[in-house]
Amino acid sequence: METPKSNTSTYVTVAIASAAVGALMGVLFAPDKGSVTRHKISGSAKKMATDLTHNLGFNAEKELFAQKD
Repeated sequence: METPKSNTSTYVTVAIASAAVGALMGVLFAPDKGSVTRHKISGSAKKMATDLTHNLGFNAEKELFAQKD
């Protein structure tokens, strides 16, 4: 029997998504040239993708080891 998803993980997901949107809005409204802004967005997107991949991989391993016990 599966347990329902905890509220904590939902809140953490919403907090991370909100922070990402806030950072993106801050970059978009910054008084830089368009090329500089695009470079910042590209770098932020790559970092976010790397972090997400790492976090999902870590969580998958953690859940795999938890199921073996």
